[in-house]
Amino acid sequence: MSITSSIVEFDLPAYNVDTELPTYREVFGAPGWNFIIRNSVTGAGFNIFLSKKAYHQYLKINQNETDDARDMHIQGIGIPMFRVTGSLSAINPKPMIIKKYVANTERPFNAYKDYQQFCTVKKKVHSVYTSYTFKFTPDIEDPSQDFEVVMFSHITLPISDYIYRGEKHRWIHEDTKQTHQYRHTILESSQESLADGWDGQSDKLKRVWTTRRFVQNASFIHTFGRMHKLPTDEYYGSGCSSILNMTSVNTISGYAELRARDEQEGSLRDYDEISEVPLDHMVQICIATVLKTAKV
Repeated sequence: MSITSSIVEFDLPAYNVDTELPTYREVFGAPGWNFIIRNSVTGAGFNIFLSKKAYHQYLKINQNETDDARDMHIQGIGIPMFRVTGSLSAINPKPMIIKKYVANTERPFNAYKDYQQFCTVKKKVHSVYTSYTFKFTPDIEDPSQDFEVVMFSHITLPISDYIYRGEKHRWIHEDTKQTHQYRHTILESSQESLADGWDGQSDKLKRVWTTRRFVQNASFIHTFGRMHKLPTDEYYGSGCSSILNMTSVNTISGYAELRARDEQEGSLRDYDEISEVPLDHMVQICIATVLKTAKV
């Protein structure tokens, strides 16, 4: 029996029984990823995994520090895709640091040496919105690839907007059977976005909105907050590429699941390989992680 096949099937921890989230194919029925973002309850940081399988393998391997377990780590089995430290909380604010796993085949897996800084996040609270500045470092050896994304989250309305690759992106906070759910969409160029008031450089908005619907429709805002209804169609763009669900348990065993569709048609990617995840999806993981930590 191979090392890989010997660890795929095992009894899952008891806490997964009641809080298990839907699988990717139950939502989209198309190829993609199920990234797992752990809860951060102790404040000591947390891990992000490529899939549920990788997460459960990590739990199993850590319970058995054997030669086989070390061999699995060398093969990239059960290794966190990202390690996250820092806090964006109001009590103890620190920049959030997200480090990416970089494989090293010349030595056993090392939780400290095998991760390089990929993203730094800073938070700033304004009067009617909160801004998050993401500084990305795709290749630590090539600073010319560095770039920034600034996301604006409205304090009352259930939306978080940002510009990425010239397009208007939005995460919409929805209330479902899960405690918290966010849906990602790309807006049409004609649709209004918080980011329309951004100067493209700072972490502030020159204006919040210009249309009377957003400025004066207080009844809609209060209805959503009080009745916990889903946002109306006008909040959505042309489609949905990702959904972020969070477990209802705010404990060290809790996690969120980011289901992201592979936008490349006919892709032959190996969805169990960290190296196969495109940059666009890694950016999305970092942004989803910030949305998650703001709630659980």
